[in-house]
Amino acid sequence: MAGADALTPARLQQELTFQTMLGSALLITQGYGSPEVQQAYDRVYELCQQGGETAPRLDALQGLWTFYYRRSENQRAHALGQQLLELAQRHAD
Repeated sequence: MAGADALTPARLQQELTFQTMLGSALLITQGYGSPEVQQAYDRVYELCQQGGETAPRLDALQGLWTFYYRRSENQRAHALGQQLLELAQRHAD
């Protein structure tokens, strides 16, 4: 039996979707400086590193990029922007 921390692809996709929606909702209700927003988007980033190249991953990375860009965390936003560009080029999107 897999460890309790192991994520199946379906579970990973569910949590990625949930955390992305949570991050968006927290942005609206609490603003970009909220520690809760950062926690949600940091989890999104962690999940994206584990998952495949799916459309939700692109959406999640875009939300995460927006978060760091709006907070003027330029190095992190730049790194995420590079990842987005590479994924978009691979998918001709």
